[in-house]
Amino acid sequence: HDALFLLDGRARPPKPPLLIFQATRDTVVPPSRGQRMHARARRTGLPSRLVMMAGEGHESFHVVTKKHAHELLDFLHFALRLADAPCPRREPAATTHVRA
Repeated sequence: HDALFLLDGRARPPKPPLLIFQATRDTVVPPSRGQRMHARARRTGLPSRLVMMAGEGHESFHVVTKKHAHELLDFLHFALRLADAPCPRREPAATTHVRA
């Protein structure tokens, strides 16, 4: 099974959405590679988002979680189609009565 398909069946193959975080000062994966990957994904009809992390290098994942958390959450909201998902109901808390 495709790992994305297992996420409650909301992201459906063969075109799972793609999120690319690209550091602008990355010397391992040049920014142009992330830009080309994003452009190619779009040309093939793959939903794709590119987030350029200005001034960051290759080992900057902590920056993703701190500075770009909203982009990650927005992407997950889109990819999992949460806007169309029913709101889960909260189960009433079990009450325990204690007699004094």
